[in-house]
Amino acid sequence: MTLLLRLPALAAAISLLTTAAPAAQPKAGTVAKADAELAAAKKQVTEAQHKLTESQKDLQKAEAAHAPAVAKLQRERQKATQEHGAKLGLFQAIAERDALHRQTSTVFDSVVTAFKGSSEYKSAAEAAAKASEQLKAVREDESLAEAKKAQLTSEHSATIRRPAELERARLDADPKLLEARQREGEAAKKVAALQPQVTKAVESDPDVVAALKHEREAAPRITKAREDVAHAQKELATAQATLARETKQHADAQQKNAKKPKK
Repeated sequence: MTLLLRLPALAAAISLLTTAAPAAQPKAGTVAKADAELAAAKKQVTEAQHKLTESQKDLQKAEAAHAPAVAKLQRERQKATQEHGAKLGLFQAIAERDALHRQTSTVFDSVVTAFKGSSEYKSAAEAAAKASEQLKAVREDESLAEAKKAQLTSEHSATIRRPAELERARLDADPKLLEARQREGEAAKKVAALQPQVTKAVESDPDVVAALKHEREAAPRITKAREDVAHAQKELATAQATLARETKQHADAQQKNAKKPKK
């Protein structure tokens, strides 16, 4: 009879212990959740790294497929340039311009050499050398007033520039050099006028048109592959940031759980 009276009390005590047990381990549950989230973050990084690797491989394949098309287009353009450039007289015009340029250079050097041997130039050069020394002294003279220093600096600088000014004036006035420069300028204008004609003929050449079409057909694949790589890089960066956050939260959860009093 006594045992029967005690049974309800015993059952109530067991029920109370059973109900209280889950509430006594909240930290362990937090650690388990952190474990799961950390594992998911690691998996996300692994998947993102794999996706980036595959995207980079696809880009390499696209570039490898595109390279021959680019090379062929360059070859066809070069071949067409040689053909149409010869037909339209571009190369002959370039040769004439270059020959006239050499003639101009020869006349130029001759005029300069003759002028630098003249008494006018030698006198100006000697004066410029003296002025250069005097200008150095003026700049180092701390006793001179600023106004006087500025005046002397201007005068000496003008003397220093004089040889170059005389030389330029002589070159600009020399009739042979003027004629040579005019011929060279006309030849250069001829070349400039022919170049766009040749370019138009090259781009209209059937072989170039066909090669350009092939190159443009291969190009979008590279564009798409580059976009995929950029997207994969962003996804990996996001996954790595998530992993860093979950790693910290996991460490915090473990630390809190370790501080929990043992019961």
